[in-house]
Amino acid sequence: MGRAAAAAARVAVPVAVAAGFIFHASGAAATAGGHYELYSKLDRSWDDTEMAHKAKYDEAMAALAKDPEDGQLKWRAARASYGLTDDTTVPADRKKALLADALRLVRDAKVTERNDFLVFRWAGIILSKQQPYISTKE
Repeated sequence: MGRAAAAAARVAVPVAVAAGFIFHASGAAATAGGHYELYSKLDRSWDDTEMAHKAKYDEAMAALAKDPEDGQLKWRAARASYGLTDDTTVPADRKKALLADALRLVRDAKVTERNDFLVFRWAGIILSKQQPYISTKE
């Protein structure tokens, strides 16, 4: 198996299950039967091109409301906020607020999820999308 194929396989499935924990390639660990299913559901929703951005946002925010301290849910909610800004029916001032909220969530997630590259990836993506709304002095 080539290096790229091996890397793709690690990202697509959990790496190991040990002592009741599932360790994911992203570095995330969730108790078996805990939030792992919720994370997977949110990730499948994000990948679903037929699902409306508003529905993805609502689903992610509902999950975050159940456990507001979970860093994995925070960055997924930030990702959903980012996705909602692509909706053409959302006014510019609402997009600015959504991006500010997304940046706050992903910054909070970076505190607890320091080893998950996806948190830092989405922090960069969200920060770059805020360019029209913030000055260079910030």
